[in-house]
Amino acid sequence: MVNNQPNTEGLVKHIKNKSEKSNWNVEQAIKEMKSLSIPINFSSVAKRAQVSKTYLYKHVSFRKEILTLRLFPSVIKKEEKKSINSKDVLIDVLRSRIQVLEKEKALLKMEVKQLKLDNKEQLGELYDSI
Repeated sequence: MVNNQPNTEGLVKHIKNKSEKSNWNVEQAIKEMKSLSIPINFSSVAKRAQVSKTYLYKHVSFRKEILTLRLFPSVIKKEEKKSINSKDVLIDVLRSRIQVLEKEKALLKMEVKQLKLDNKEQLGELYDSI
């Protein structure tokens, strides 16, 4: 006998829980690595979160975050190797970091402005249709 309506609710629930747990593990691993100043890359995050590297690459948010985070510690470490006691080197690294963040901030401001304009247009169209 073939069951035309199989009960898959439990299976779906288990898969969702597993996915949520994996996401949480990755987020926690990244937070810990940031706080401990551990170099962040796909291998280290995958190992710490107990997920595959493929999992990290497939999730765009994790991929973007890891790609951005893995740039900063390596820049600081290279500069620290040149002269540990040099304040000028640290200042230069921080200035470059500020420039990157300011560019990102400007892009986000432009995006917010565009979204507000789109929202106004949509509200106008909605009002006209009423």
